[in-house]
Amino acid sequence: MQYYYKNKAAHLVLLMSMLLASGCDKSDKEEPSKIEDITVATVNVDGLPVSVHIGYIAQLVKGIVPPEFIDVETESLLVNPDGPGTEGSLQIGQKICEKDWDVFGLNEDFNYHQEIWKALDGYSNGTYQGRFEADDLFSLIPKLFNQETLFNIDGLGFGVRKKYSIIKEIVRPWAAGALYGYLTNDQDQLTTKGFRYYQVKFDKQTTVDFITLHADAGSDNEDIQARQVAMGQLYDFITTEIATDNPLVIMGDFNCYYMRDSLKELFIDRLNANPGFEAGDAWIECTKGGVYPAHADAAVPLDEQLDKIVYVNRKDAKLRLKPASAAKVTDFTDANGGQLSDHYPLQATFQIERN
Repeated sequence: MQYYYKNKAAHLVLLMSMLLASGCDKSDKEEPSKIEDITVATVNVDGLPVSVHIGYIAQLVKGIVPPEFIDVETESLLVNPDGPGTEGSLQIGQKICEKDWDVFGLNEDFNYHQEIWKALDGYSNGTYQGRFEADDLFSLIPKLFNQETLFNIDGLGFGVRKKYSIIKEIVRPWAAGALYGYLTNDQDQLTTKGFRYYQVKFDKQTTVDFITLHADAGSDNEDIQARQVAMGQLYDFITTEIATDNPLVIMGDFNCYYMRDSLKELFIDRLNANPGFEAGDAWIECTKGGVYPAHADAAVPLDEQLDKIVYVNRKDAKLRLKPASAAKVTDFTDANGGQLSDHYPLQATFQIERN
């Protein structure tokens, strides 16, 4: 079929509109249609700063803080010298844009938030709580001595393509006992780790709930026990505080291995034992035939990772989620093949079933 243009100006206008439509921001050009599947992903962006300047306090605390965390010469608290930094964070945002996920969750979205989101103009995002830095130096001294939380930020991020709508957000820190380690065991208590709950409206008939989380890190018994407390808190939130019948996706850095932790027994099995719920792990169901690794003393399998995507259906609800695929995103790398995120992201596609 041939097209005729009255003049070059009309041709130029059409060409410009085509170029604009080809960018990452596809949101305002697309009308929502009936949703049959959604793609989701969880990414730990390793966004802690290389160091935080704390001035003369470095001299005052050098005796109580392990020496590997203090650079007295630059008066800095060393935090994450091997992180992606500014350049790597820009590439993380570009990579997310390329993947074109419908919904994604971020962990450790601290000091490089602007760099990550620079390429993500096609997405709406949840609340950003701020950077990991020491603006009020005097407040750090009593907090360090009393082992109180230094930075009241959770580092959680949440992105949804703009043609969809975030209609609710709840931010919740972990309860007492759900974090272990102040200046040891991955320093989990330095920030307010926790979880967030969102409702996302995809079309008039389709709303899905999401939880993105970051659990305590580490492999000591105290770390494992802390995660057990967190899973109990999460179960209580799902079963007593969520008022919708929407299907639910829970994603994030669980810091759990099924061979080491009791995630299946204390969370997934517990939900399935509740007469109102059905739950499963998308990666386990799609790649392992639904067979969960058993507890063992052997090394953690190389193909199991800390990130998880769990789904929960309400029995007899109008909408249900069925995992269609799940995979580690092993090409989440820079031009030299270096891994951009803290560990490979996990992505999943869910089919939406309608009763």
